[in-house]
Amino acid sequence: MAHDVFLSHSAKDKTVADAICARLEGEGVRCWVAPRDILPGAEWGDAIMGAIGACPVMVLILSRNSNDSPQVRREVERAIHRGVMVIPFRIEEMEPTGSMEYFLSTPHWLDAIQPPLESHIARLAETAKALLGQSAPSGEPTSRVATPISPPVGSTPAPATPRAGLSRRVMLLGGAALVGLAAIAVTILLRGDPELPRIVSEPAHGATDVSLDIGLLRFTFDRPMAQESWTVWESDQGRFPELAGEIADPWRGDRIFEVRIKALEPHTTYAVQLNSELVQNFRYAETDEPLPVTTIVFRTGSR
Repeated sequence: MAHDVFLSHSAKDKTVADAICARLEGEGVRCWVAPRDILPGAEWGDAIMGAIGACPVMVLILSRNSNDSPQVRREVERAIHRGVMVIPFRIEEMEPTGSMEYFLSTPHWLDAIQPPLESHIARLAETAKALLGQSAPSGEPTSRVATPISPPVGSTPAPATPRAGLSRRVMLLGGAALVGLAAIAVTILLRGDPELPRIVSEPAHGATDVSLDIGLLRFTFDRPMAQESWTVWESDQGRFPELAGEIADPWRGDRIFEVRIKALEPHTTYAVQLNSELVQNFRYAETDEPLPVTTIVFRTGSR
């Protein structure tokens, strides 16, 4: 039987792994998990490598136990090497170190630290099903990165199409104050409807000659947002800014979302997409409705 998700975990986190496996399989997502799916007499390493290569998605239960597990680190390395989409699911307050920090330097995780665990597993199931829904047919490269002409301000942001063949998925599931510097904040009115939400971005959508050392991206919403998780995608309208450091304490109140970034390249178009057609974890606090897909595009100047 073909499997959809490889479940990577330390044996010490088996209880959480069993709960995730039960929820995913209850919703029709076929999981491969050791030792359950290793056939009697099969060589352990061969079985695991074969399963990683056959599954389009890996769910990594991220904990101190898995961070310190040589077996889990090998599994994650193989998944990244083979272009498998990795969803880190962090179950305790910790930061990956060593080789795990290197492997997870671009993908970001779905935090499941605050109880109840069941609600986080439910969101994980939604995310996994969404990613599986966009996987390429067997034998073709799968899409990576959970995200150069800017759309006019006031128009509907075009949904980003994940690009096939990328080595990883930039998907923030889980974001700090941007110094605008040369950028001037501009209000983006979604779909031209005054009743729909506005987002002020720094740098501004459509801004040019943006400083290379801005350090932070800031998005200010006109209404309270849920703060449990979020989704930031790479867009085909520009490069995704390289993130700097770990993502911690992302919200400033319930309306400002910030992402720390490294220095930008000169004369480069950058794009950041909030939500996608498949994964929509930016949600309004009062209604739990998803934020419409929104793409922010800006261009840097010279050094």
